[in-house]
Amino acid sequence: GLIRPRIFISRGAFRALDAKELRAVLAHELHHARKHDPFRGAMFRALQNAFFFIPLVRCLYKRHLIAKEVAADRAAVRFAEGKLSLASALYKLSSAPIASSAAVSAFADQRVFEIRIRALAGRSFHGVPITATKIIVSVPMVGMMMALLAPPSRAEAPPEEPSW
Repeated sequence: GLIRPRIFISRGAFRALDAKELRAVLAHELHHARKHDPFRGAMFRALQNAFFFIPLVRCLYKRHLIAKEVAADRAAVRFAEGKLSLASALYKLSSAPIASSAAVSAFADQRVFEIRIRALAGRSFHGVPITATKIIVSVPMVGMMMALLAPPSRAEAPPEEPSW
């Protein structure tokens, strides 16, 4: 849920993972629940969908997505006492045929998945860069949007002359 997040593990995932991997996955998901990531993610998705024409918004959404996954992975590593369990679980879950669209969404973005693996391996990773082009294109679009959303001016008509 968005307000009170709950964690559900499919039977397939439960059968595929050993106890340490399952603990790592639960720790990862618990981090998301504690940080209210489902709610924050829904808000970011709504903003990205509403402002799809502003390149900087799409870039910031991707950066948020990567940051929240890497943070949850780090929390899981601390709880599960090691990277191997989480990496193994990620590998198993990413290669298994999953029917649930909610579960598939976690692995749908290959770039985010690769960044998570690089972070787990202790290697540096590059998120989504904020380029000058994205800023240059976004600023005028935000300005136009603000101009369109501004209330009309309250110009008053000149007072009528009395007719005697």
